[in-house]
Amino acid sequence: MSRLFCKIIALCIINLFVFSNSGLNLLYSAQTTEHKYTLSPRVRIIDDNLAELFQKGLAQEKTISDVTNLTELASLSNELIDLMLIATKKQDFNALDKALNRAKVVNLPGEADDQPHLFAITSGEKPNRIDLNQLSDQQIKETINNFVSKYYNMDSVEIFDRDISCLRKEKPFVFSDKQESKRIGKIYEAALASGFLGELVQITNIKRFSFDSHLADVEYLKNYVKRFNGNVTFFLSVEKSYKVLNGDGCGMATMVQAVETVLGKGFLKGKNVNLETDGGEKTRGGNWSALYAYNGAMPTPYNIPYYQRGLTTLGKMRLSHKDFGKDRIYWIASDGDYDISNLNYAGISETELENGGTWSMILHGVAEKIFEDEDKVEIFKNIRNSFEQVKNILDPEQQMKDFEQKLRTYSMINYALDRMEEKELYQLGQDFSDPDTGKLLDFREKPTLVLTLKLLEYFKTNQVIPNAFLLVYDQKSFFEQIEQYYQLIGSKRLGGYGGSYFRQIIEAQLAENEAELRGLAKKDKVPLEVVQATRKIGQEIFPIGAKGKVIAADIGAQGRFADRGKTHQLSGAFIDYMNNKKAEGISGPVLEGNFEIDPRINIIVPSGKIAVLKNVTLRTNKPITLKLEDVMFSNVDLFLSEDLSLGEGSVIVDSQWGVPTRVHGNASKIVAVGINFPKGKKMLDYNQQGSLRETKILHLYPGETVVSMDNIAGFSYLNRVLTNAPYKGETVFNIISKTYGNFENAVAAHPRLLNIPEISDQETAKKVEFIDLKNWLDDQKQPVSIRTAKWTTDYLKHFKRLGLIPEESSQAITVKEKINVLADLFSKIQIGILSMYGNGHKAEESILNNARQMIDAIDSPEFTNIMPEYIRNEIKGDLKQIIQWTGNIQNGADVGYWEAKRTAFRQKLEEIGKLVFSVKQEKNSGVSVTTIKKQDSVSFNAFNLINSAI
Repeated sequence: MSRLFCKIIALCIINLFVFSNSGLNLLYSAQTTEHKYTLSPRVRIIDDNLAELFQKGLAQEKTISDVTNLTELASLSNELIDLMLIATKKQDFNALDKALNRAKVVNLPGEADDQPHLFAITSGEKPNRIDLNQLSDQQIKETINNFVSKYYNMDSVEIFDRDISCLRKEKPFVFSDKQESKRIGKIYEAALASGFLGELVQITNIKRFSFDSHLADVEYLKNYVKRFNGNVTFFLSVEKSYKVLNGDGCGMATMVQAVETVLGKGFLKGKNVNLETDGGEKTRGGNWSALYAYNGAMPTPYNIPYYQRGLTTLGKMRLSHKDFGKDRIYWIASDGDYDISNLNYAGISETELENGGTWSMILHGVAEKIFEDEDKVEIFKNIRNSFEQVKNILDPEQQMKDFEQKLRTYSMINYALDRMEEKELYQLGQDFSDPDTGKLLDFREKPTLVLTLKLLEYFKTNQVIPNAFLLVYDQKSFFEQIEQYYQLIGSKRLGGYGGSYFRQIIEAQLAENEAELRGLAKKDKVPLEVVQATRKIGQEIFPIGAKGKVIAADIGAQGRFADRGKTHQLSGAFIDYMNNKKAEGISGPVLEGNFEIDPRINIIVPSGKIAVLKNVTLRTNKPITLKLEDVMFSNVDLFLSEDLSLGEGSVIVDSQWGVPTRVHGNASKIVAVGINFPKGKKMLDYNQQGSLRETKILHLYPGETVVSMDNIAGFSYLNRVLTNAPYKGETVFNIISKTYGNFENAVAAHPRLLNIPEISDQETAKKVEFIDLKNWLDDQKQPVSIRTAKWTTDYLKHFKRLGLIPEESSQAITVKEKINVLADLFSKIQIGILSMYGNGHKAEESILNNARQMIDAIDSPEFTNIMPEYIRNEIKGDLKQIIQWTGNIQNGADVGYWEAKRTAFRQKLEEIGKLVFSVKQEKNSGVSVTTIKKQDSVSFNAFNLINSAI
């Protein structure tokens, strides 16, 4: 026995020597370290082994065509996202495209360009439906308020007994004012995250505007989905570019068909499904929307991204419907800032709306009363008389001009036309509904004002409902529609053609002959067969008229819709917000959330003026006076070293700058968005002579919107545009003439914008619209238009500094702590193997127990989020082999078996050790630095999180 014991001791010493030289002993220091690590920007990465793993990942052949279920799709999505993030970091765009194309839905019928890339984004946890009957009222309230206190800057939200009763019985919530709407919205989010409402599927489409724009959106959604604890799955359909799949119906149908093609046509049926489309060109808002890439990522005035507002809005709609919207599909566009109250149609509450074939679709909007009820008879008479005088004019355009001229001779009609023009109703689709039933009678896409009046008289109503892109479908009708979109017309699916969804589904039903259908086809730039096919869908599934199945509904008397992208002011929703605050009688600073104001700053708010400071830190390196007049700050850090005086209508959003700021002129209507001067790097700007130069001062001019843009080549620059400029439809010169009277005055007011070569004189300014203005930069620092500039814009960097992707340092610490769990288990396995035969079967039991725990850990959501599937499978395979060999020893294998397997054990441990992320702390000039050693390998996502902190 003593000889055997000595032999075992000798083997242990030999193996200890072997293992210590393999570098695995580093894991021991990881498991015994108890203090927190601090990441600094000076993180060092040595990625020799990463390159090997990266190439191994690229060599994998599994594509979305090989996926058969959601678990596989989510796992493949994680793997491909990790590969694309590393490829972007390395600027290996061929590798990025190779990974992206593995997610392409190639078995979706139609042209290759119209086949999107599909990703499933989850938190990695399994959905968990909670039986509320097993919880007390107090437990429900505490669960909801734990969520509210974590994600909103408030301790709790008021929860009444009636709210608990509604949740238990799935009985509609009723709310009729803004405060109640906001309260119910928080309850919805918390209830969804807590598993009270079942699983939600949310499908979104976006364009790939740049090398990394889709990755920025993915990272945003990966962070956002965590709060829902596995109860929400985001499907992201990434379209090739702004040149393909144009139109709301096209994007909606394609993204749903992509999910159905991969996971089966029955996958979505019976589920709670939301659609939030975000696939437009994103140029209407000019330089503001270019900064965020997608409307959904842009901040509302409440400093919540529009995408999050959209999900909550649809959630409130569900809660206000019977059975919380069971067997209904909800669709919202992400470019509106909504509030809803008691939803109704023709005064009938939507809480009473039953499923069952009497309706197929509800279009929601903010009802606009064009004139008063008591004036209807006289106005209708005057409209009829005016049209009678022009009905024989054959030229339609001339007929409408003369018709308007006649109408404006009546003061009440003239007043109504002016109000309609002020509200820009001619830029919106208009629903005309039966005043008694709420059923849709007619729809026109952007009709003229006089045509709107004529239709009001025809349908004997004084109200229109401008379409606000907020829809609810009967689920059966919705999927019947989607099935039709699979049909091929020419080489494309019907769902691959662009154009106005509402024009083709609704307005096309009204066409009386083929000539009118051809006119609609021409407007949408699609073949006649497309309009004929979509018209048929409308007639069969969404018929309109008094006996139709489409409802035109109001979003409530207290409902509100502010357009993020008003063409005459890029910050429309923010200015609406400020006006609402002023209407509430606020005449001083509104300080919300955590803020710190340097005591040396005097805040001066003139009587009757408003300043809203939200989550603001204000500091300065010398005493200054900060003058605020009609200024709204949202989540802003200002580090000021010069006087700053901003005037009426100015807005500062998501900006942090630490440079002197100089305001020129009267300082009114200045919109500063996402301005961030990079530390240690140059910020480029056009000087007053129109030359591109480095600037160390932020110059602000009246009536101007300024953003700072980051390019993937590593430089930053300022982009400027007139705040009141429509981005499309009018030349720069026309806008200048209306605003400043002449070109010289405009140049004096905005020298950095109007002295650039593209519009340095009146003749060029007369030929160019703002969308075509070459005041942007590509990766070669050459002037280009917005569409060209977006391709090399660094959206990952934008999203990080805008707070849409969290800071990596805190995430990296979390990743390291998770990896240390593996390191601890691994060390115990290592020690157990070295002490085999030395302590009965305790060593074998320890190995088996810790190896199984390590497998469970690797399969847990914490690790599925930081390790690609194939890396986890390699580790698990090695561990299972160790378990098998150890089990054989435990079951009686002799020492000869151990000797035969000794080398194999060592090799397996080395393979596992290389795949486990080990860290150690070093001191470097007094700064705590995290180093990943040369012999260590890291998971793709862990690498990306830490390396991006450099």
